[in-house]
Amino acid sequence: MTSLVEQDRQPRRMRRRVALGATAGILALGIVWLPSDEGTAQLVLKIACTLALWAFALTELAVTGHRVRQARAAERRAEHTRQVLAEALDVLPQAIAVFDPADRPVLVNQRYAEFQGPLSPIAGDGGEDPSGDSERSLPDGRWIRMDGHRTRNGYRITVSSDMTELKRQKAELARRSRLLETTLNAADRGICIWGPDGRLTMANGQAASLLDLPAEMLAAGRPFAEFQAFLTARGEAALAGAFEAGTAGPPHAPRRHEHLRPDGHVLDVIRTILPDGGRMVSYGDITARRRVERDLRQGEERFRRLASATREGVLVHDGNVIIDANDAALVLLDRTLPDLVGRSAERLIAPADYAALRDTFECGKTRHREVWFLRPDGSRILCEVSQRLASHGGRTTGILTFYDITGYRWIEDQLRAARQRAEAESRAGSDFLAILGKGLQSSLRGTLDSIRQLSEGQLTAGQREHVQAIRRSVQTINGTLAEVEDLARIQSGGRQIADNDFDLIDLVEGVAGALAAQATAKGIDLVSSVAADVPRFVRGDAGRLRKVLTTLIDNAVKFTEQGGVSLSLTASPTDGGAMTELRFDVADTGIGITTTNHARVLDGAAGDGMALAIGKRLIELMGGAIGFDSAPGVGSHFWFVVTMETRAEEAPPGGPDFSGLRVLLIESNGASRKALARQLSAWKATVHPVTDGASALAAAVTASEASSRTVPFDTALIDSQDADLPVTALARRLRDTGIDRLILLCPPGHPVEWHHLEAAGFSSVLRKPARQAMLASALGGERVIELGLPDAAYPDRTARAWDTSGPAGGFSGTDPDGAAAGTGRRLLLVEDSVTNQLVASTLLKMAGYRVDVASNGMEAVSAVKSRSFDLVLMDIAMPEMDGVAATKAIRSLPAPAGHIPIVAMTANAMVGDRERFLEAGMNDYVPKPIERPYLLATIARWLPAAPAEPKRPDDGGPAKGSGSGPVTEPGGDLQRTETRQDVPLDIAVLEQLRHDLDEVVLPDLIGAFLAEARQRSRRMADAAAACDLQVIEREAHTLKSSASTFGAVRLAQAVRTLERTCRTEDTAAVERMSGAISALIEEAADAYRALGLISAGEASANEVSAAEVSGT
Repeated sequence: MTSLVEQDRQPRRMRRRVALGATAGILALGIVWLPSDEGTAQLVLKIACTLALWAFALTELAVTGHRVRQARAAERRAEHTRQVLAEALDVLPQAIAVFDPADRPVLVNQRYAEFQGPLSPIAGDGGEDPSGDSERSLPDGRWIRMDGHRTRNGYRITVSSDMTELKRQKAELARRSRLLETTLNAADRGICIWGPDGRLTMANGQAASLLDLPAEMLAAGRPFAEFQAFLTARGEAALAGAFEAGTAGPPHAPRRHEHLRPDGHVLDVIRTILPDGGRMVSYGDITARRRVERDLRQGEERFRRLASATREGVLVHDGNVIIDANDAALVLLDRTLPDLVGRSAERLIAPADYAALRDTFECGKTRHREVWFLRPDGSRILCEVSQRLASHGGRTTGILTFYDITGYRWIEDQLRAARQRAEAESRAGSDFLAILGKGLQSSLRGTLDSIRQLSEGQLTAGQREHVQAIRRSVQTINGTLAEVEDLARIQSGGRQIADNDFDLIDLVEGVAGALAAQATAKGIDLVSSVAADVPRFVRGDAGRLRKVLTTLIDNAVKFTEQGGVSLSLTASPTDGGAMTELRFDVADTGIGITTTNHARVLDGAAGDGMALAIGKRLIELMGGAIGFDSAPGVGSHFWFVVTMETRAEEAPPGGPDFSGLRVLLIESNGASRKALARQLSAWKATVHPVTDGASALAAAVTASEASSRTVPFDTALIDSQDADLPVTALARRLRDTGIDRLILLCPPGHPVEWHHLEAAGFSSVLRKPARQAMLASALGGERVIELGLPDAAYPDRTARAWDTSGPAGGFSGTDPDGAAAGTGRRLLLVEDSVTNQLVASTLLKMAGYRVDVASNGMEAVSAVKSRSFDLVLMDIAMPEMDGVAATKAIRSLPAPAGHIPIVAMTANAMVGDRERFLEAGMNDYVPKPIERPYLLATIARWLPAAPAEPKRPDDGGPAKGSGSGPVTEPGGDLQRTETRQDVPLDIAVLEQLRHDLDEVVLPDLIGAFLAEARQRSRRMADAAAACDLQVIEREAHTLKSSASTFGAVRLAQAVRTLERTCRTEDTAAVERMSGAISALIEEAADAYRALGLISAGEASANEVSAAEVSGT
């Protein structure tokens, strides 16, 4: 705080000092000028002056001291006053400053310093006197008001106040005033506001328009008396509204009335007394509303007349209280109008129905319901009720219409009961057929078991031929019963559609490839073509789609003796590409179907029995449609359409691009030629199709002469069955024309020698029908060789001579694999897979061994304790107790049980397993899939009574190892060669099984394997849904072994990958892979059936339990 300067006392002090000085001077002059020698009087006078001067001086000194003391006391009081004043000024909300005459700040409080700094003077612009009132803004956006005052002595006192809030309030008031004015002008009602003094405060433009007033009549400040006089002169005094001056107090309730103007308009006048004693009068034009109300009253009258004429009951209600009803409602409810009006709807409707209908009455919601209405006599009628809102009697009410549907519902109930009885009878019939078919199948499996046991005995060639004929007949009957059971399950709704991702192109080509051998055996071609725009991966039921395709193609091959069968697939995207409509066409050049049988074909009464009827029903379950056209002697064309979801990550289809590639196609079969040409053209290749070698050579020469290019064609596709020229000779002559890339197309089972073909100039050999991937790779320049094809397509060619003179149907006593050594020996086979049990036990029984079977380690230990065995074959991965634990338990038993030889059987012997097996007490191991020579040789080596080491089949010499029991590895010819993973079956494995087992027994074992595989697939799917990776891994391990045993290489590879994935705990990948196992099982079944190893019934419906399989 700056100190206050005292009042200026300089003039007064100056005058006093002058007077004192003058007095002192006079006295001094008297002392000096008066002579001391001129007499006594002058001397006395001089002394008096001297004394007076001293007295004056002493007095002045005393006065000065007193004044000094007073001044100091005053200064202390002034300082205290200044402090009190400064503190008082600091607590004031105003900014206060005192300036001297030069406008220098003398005193300012803290508030002033906050406003603009303690040293900032406030001066007027242009040198004007800053005294008076002014406003100014601060840099931070605040506003201050300054009041200045100039004192008489030139000092200026300034008082400043913060008026920011006041400014904001004024701005807000101005904004609201503008908003109010805008709102009033936008209102559809005219508004006049009169003040307490009886003068017009404001009026909007709508008031002048509605009242037909001149603009000056509604000017602000207009007295109410003048306004009223103007309207009275027009005869419309009621528009002004009564006004009592001086009325004050709280506002009264609004008063309103309607005024009819001379021009016919109706004005709604509302007057309201305001709190300050003023009045607001508003005017609204309600002419249109009154006209609508008049029309509505007339409409209500017409509605009443119509409602009285309708047969539907009509109840008009307000809330849930009935206020009106038509004549039909009175008749339906058997009541009078006075009885209904005023009655609650709750008393007319059954309580249970009214609870659900309450919101319809209370909220006016539109509903359609069926409710029971109650009559006075206690009877009830069922009515369908609907509700709408309408105006009735000048207010909005609910209109409830209803009509009697009691009779209709009785008829519907009767029809529904009749339909349910019919469906129950149909289900009962279907269940009966399913039970009958399953029962007969069980009986036939017993018959097949007897046939298998019979075939294990010593039979002559003729007896074995009769046994095979009986087996085929029984299998045919079993297949028919399987179709009956399948159709019965479909009709009873027991079939569900799967929803899994699968490779569509692979499925189509796999079905065609599986049935190609069957077509080739009849001397016809089976070709397939897939359009370039077909997506590879889709989502749907791959198993059922494969079954339908297999049925149609198998039926076409069966009834075609010359020409060929073609399968084509096209696609049409739908739903923005998320879905794809797939069309499958199967055409043949067979005998055709007569017109009279067209209506019976897809119903199972003609053609391929019930297979077509089942296929039709499966397509319908997938939401598709199936049809055909056929003519006798021309052939048949079956088609079906299904819509499937395209996988999100599916790349846009299109196929390879062979633009500029010129292909010479040599194909004698018209169907194959068209299909291949269509496929190559879709890949943008230039195709020149011919029918034989001579035409091909002529085309090559003609093209070379007509073109400036030295090479007429880039590639030649040659059918191996071209009759006019040997393929090797044709290849050499084509190479002479300049064609350097030759691709041979061979039917399944066609004998080829690659070294001869390679010498002739061929770069690739493809199996017909050629898969897209293989054909594209060969056309692209890669070497593709598909050899090692089965002889099953040619039943007249025998792959080997079967020796039927020895025991066990084909194994003589001099069997080099050691079969004779098994006579009378008892072995314990420990294996959890039913099919592996069947395969191994059959091999061992045919070698002369007696075999007992245990399904896990605990059963094995119990069996060894209770019975004497010569050797134990021990699986490793088993439930309850694995092979290693079981071996340790057996080795802990006393002799001789504890010293029995134990041979491990494992499908995945890895590094370190040998030491683990030896440490557990095992003597040797054999790999899976089981190879008969190596298995028998290993067993013979460890039998206690074996006099010598058995010979190995690879070198004929002594087997590796010694009696001390080292673990040996299979070698030589027994080593499995690499197998292609793009085919479902390993033909070499199947040939080995045909050699090791009786061919009468092999179909039964394959059927049992498929049944077990389906069961394990279902268990894996259930475990995947429950995220039980341990169960999936165990099931995959067992299925891997069984699949490898029966040559199902793609299935084995898939479950092997699944087993590894389980260990990574990737649940999403495990669930996806588990869902694909079922499709691979059905793919293998189709391939077995195409090779003639199982019947159609066994391939599609061999759903037996594990107990039944082991019982066979």
